[in-house]
Amino acid sequence: MPNKSAMLVFIVLATLGCARRNAPPDQPLDPGARFGKTDPRFYKDDPATKHRCRADKDCPDGTMCHPGTHVCFSSYPGPGMVDITFSTQTQGQLKGRNKACLLVRVYFPPNSVELVAEARRWLEYDARCLSVLGKKRVILTSHSDAKGGAGPNLMLSRKRGDAVKDFLKQQGVELPIEVIGRGEEDPLMTGDSERDYAFNRRVEILVD
Repeated sequence: MPNKSAMLVFIVLATLGCARRNAPPDQPLDPGARFGKTDPRFYKDDPATKHRCRADKDCPDGTMCHPGTHVCFSSYPGPGMVDITFSTQTQGQLKGRNKACLLVRVYFPPNSVELVAEARRWLEYDARCLSVLGKKRVILTSHSDAKGGAGPNLMLSRKRGDAVKDFLKQQGVELPIEVIGRGEEDPLMTGDSERDYAFNRRVEILVD
């Protein structure tokens, strides 16, 4: 009869084996799949890229799912990463399977409604995506960080939503676009570091 120590070791190893088999797959990332580091407020090296994803909800808080590579990221990619085209064949597939076309949120500098170059590139992608989704309207939820007063933050968030709305219209989006300012409510990150604030200054793009 085996002794108690041997039996305990066997149980522990069996438990670890089961846990590993039941854990969600986390495929290793191709070392060549690197993301741009254009905004110093975000990570210099992006540890979020170790996660594969199909949508933002699959990624750690405060990060996004890249619509082309299906890998999470927290810093804005370089221009080449958002050069995703939709052929006629792809458009037909997207209308029936929206998961292939992911809308991406954009971020803002402190106390500003400026759409920086990286944000404009993403919105150009979002406009192309919206053109093939076959939805009835676009809803923009716009946000601020927690600095300053609640009233000014609410107004600032609405202006950010309006800036995104105007840009999408300029890119040919003909769907009705509704802006919902949320101010400092619903933060992605709950800390008070500059990085946390940077993630919270954003506009989310939803469709129905």
